[in-house]
Amino acid sequence: MAKQKVKGFQRKEMSQAFYDKSEQELRELRTSVATTLQNDMLRLLEEELHTDLILTNGTDLVNAHRSILQSR
Repeated sequence: MAKQKVKGFQRKEMSQAFYDKSEQELRELRTSVATTLQNDMLRLLEEELHTDLILTNGTDLVNAHRSILQSR
């Protein structure tokens, strides 16, 4: 493949090892973000942080987040 010049710089091809490492980093990042989101959502539920809605069945009260209920 011919190398192209981009704004005065010569374009270099990346090695397969670089692509493999990039894919591994992406998988780890996705896992980390998913785990963090899961933990944050659980914390919102358990600690009832910043609730803005109260649901009731007549006897029991449950604090909730309107935006989360709307998205579900």
